[in-house]
Parts: sequence; C-alpha cells; structure tokens
Amino acid sequence: MAIDHIVTELASIFESQQNLAAAVKMKAYMKGKYDYYGLTAPRRKELLKPFYNELRDIIDADLIGFSRECWKHPYRELQYAALDIMSKRVKLLNGSHISDLEFLVTHKSWWDTVDALASTSVGQILKVSPELVSEYTHKWIESDNFWLQRTSLLYQLKYKDQVNEKLLFKLINRRKHESEFFIRKAIGWSLRSYARVNPDAVKQFVIDNPDLSNLSKREALKHF
Repeated sequence: MAIDHIVTELASIFESQQNLAAAVKMKAYMKGKYDYYGLTAPRRKELLKPFYNELRDIIDADLIGFSRECWKHPYRELQYAALDIMSKRVKLLNGSHISDLEFLVTHKSWWDTVDALASTSVGQILKVSPELVSEYTHKWIESDNFWLQRTSLLYQLKYKDQVNEKLLFKLINRRKHESEFFIRKAIGWSLRSYARVNPDAVKQFVIDNPDLSNLSKREALKHF
C-alpha cells in the first residue's frame, strides 16, 4: 500500500471517532491555528496502535515519507500520529534525515510539534551523528526562523548528563536578548532540564548572566 493511501486510511479512522465539541476546544486552545477531530491523546494512541501494528513494515520502511504525508493533512491529529510513531521508532533516524526534520520543524510550526521533534527526533539524530552538531546548531541559532532557534536550544533536553554544556550556554548567550516568548521560554526550559544533573552550573550561569530575561531565569530556577 502506498504511503499516501495509508495516511488517508488513518485519517478515515480518526474521522470516524471525531468529537466535535472537543475539537472546538482544542482548536481554541491552539489559537485557532489547526483543525482537530477532537481525539484525546489516549484515544488517538488507542486507535493508532492496531493500525500501526498492521502496517509496521511499510511505515518503518519510509518513516520520513509517512511523517511528511501526515504533515500535509489539515487535521492536527495526523501530525500527532506521525510524532507518536517517530518517537516509538526514533532509532530508525540518522544523519541522512536531518533536512527532513528541518522541513517538519518549519512547516505547520507550533510548540506542540516543534518541541516533540526537537527533544526526540532531532535530539536522536544529532546524538548518533555528532559530526552534524556544529553545522546545524549554528545554522539554526542564526536563522531568522525562531522555531529553528528553539530547536537548537531544546534538542539536548533529554540528554541528561550527556549535555554539551559549553554548546548549550553558547547557544543561549546568542539568543538571550530576544523578546520572542518561545525563545525565552526555551532558554529557561533547557536550563531547568540541565539543572537536574548539574544544578551548580546552572545557578552559576544565571548569576553570570543577569541580562537573561525574567522568564528565562524563573524557568531555569523553578525547582531550586
């Protein structure tokens, strides 16, 4: 079965279970940016599991193609489904997929998809392809697309004690004066996450950088 037909079939399954009242609330929560079927995350995953199990081999063979096809769909649950499967099969991703991940980050961009892509898929690719780190983090942090900037700040979110501290602080310093909410929030979030493994380094960084925004500082020190 062709990938586009697979996504069409999945859309039909989701549509058959739509909840219009919930869909209205979901769309309003996302500032009216996207349409929804009104499926909760547990219900979406419940519907997705048997569908994916039946077509696992085809989807895994073209995971990026499946994801990009889901990105064409007007209903947000299709993008969430792609993210669900990508997170489950993240080890199938490697450096050859980095431009595809850039595409997903920069299309239909909002925090819900960008954060999942950055912290899981992009994080995995840059972990297994360290030769790409310098090129892409520099490219993204210097981009005029703040979703790419946010990706560069958040891709190490799940690295724990493997965080490249020097690089993280360098990227933050490059964008710490930005007024964009999503950048200020990402700076604080990345510091808060790193503080779980190296609280002293984060505290010192905040002290040494009094020009961090109040939002970034509050997020960074949230659990101190």
